[in-house]
Amino acid sequence: MAADQAVVAQFLDAAGDLAGIRGTPTIQTIACVTNGVPTSRQVTGSVVIPIFDVADTADEAYARITSSWAKAGFGPGDMAMGREYFMATSPSAVVQQASIRGTQEGLNISVEGRC
Repeated sequence: MAADQAVVAQFLDAAGDLAGIRGTPTIQTIACVTNGVPTSRQVTGSVVIPIFDVADTADEAYARITSSWAKAGFGPGDMAMGREYFMATSPSAVVQQASIRGTQEGLNISVEGRC
């Protein structure tokens, strides 16, 4: 789990680097549940990148971040309530899902690791 935690932290920090400002990530390990039964553990993480501290809009940072995800092998997923989801195309990738949403505070990014 420590290695997965490091990968998730790097993933979130890389988004901040692309935006030109990092936020403070929150990383946790939770249970994976199949049919209501905990089966294993996974690492999740989130960060709010305070983009408005360095830019008037989040558009360029949003585009750089999502473009980097596409180059890293993430395909588009769903979109709900303004949050865009990207799914890993490799089942062995540590980060299996990433999402991004613009908020008043900045760019809110969440990731889910493999189970």
